[in-house]
Amino acid sequence: LDGVQYGPFYYTQDELRDLVKYSSQLGITIVPDFELPGHALGSLAPYYQYSCRQQPLNVACKWGSSLEIFCVGNDETIQFLEEIFTEIFDIFPSKFVHIGGDEVLKSRWRFCSKCKDRMQKEGLSDVNDLQSWIVTHFSNYFDQKGRRLVGWGEILEGSNLSQKAVIMNWKGIQ
Repeated sequence: LDGVQYGPFYYTQDELRDLVKYSSQLGITIVPDFELPGHALGSLAPYYQYSCRQQPLNVACKWGSSLEIFCVGNDETIQFLEEIFTEIFDIFPSKFVHIGGDEVLKSRWRFCSKCKDRMQKEGLSDVNDLQSWIVTHFSNYFDQKGRRLVGWGEILEGSNLSQKAVIMNWKGIQ
């Protein structure tokens, strides 16, 4: 909130493996969280080529959502995310992996030629359907790897809902 960058803070893969081992000894299962398609500015700043505009980005120093989200019309973005999840699966034995999926500001997708092409190719009517498409893609990918995708209630937006995802609803049942 003060405009000052803190960090960067990170763990190495070996440190994470040690943390998982220690937690397991205490009877605790760590459920990893990797945010997509939104709340991803921390990931997109060093890998901006996977954003819709493919321009250099800075990590935010303030609270809130960012217009910069993963370009899910880009096959290279999907491959990049699958590689990240493969690493996550290797480190964390949890059956569940959280993707967030909440508060996605989808305006970049509306103007991105790759995202518009993906919507046309997949027969999607709008950006909400595009979000449900990417969630379903990763839900199926997780299932193939013996994992379950977990996301916030917003992953229910759109018409192609994943039948295997676990929903964490924070907006009510309406």
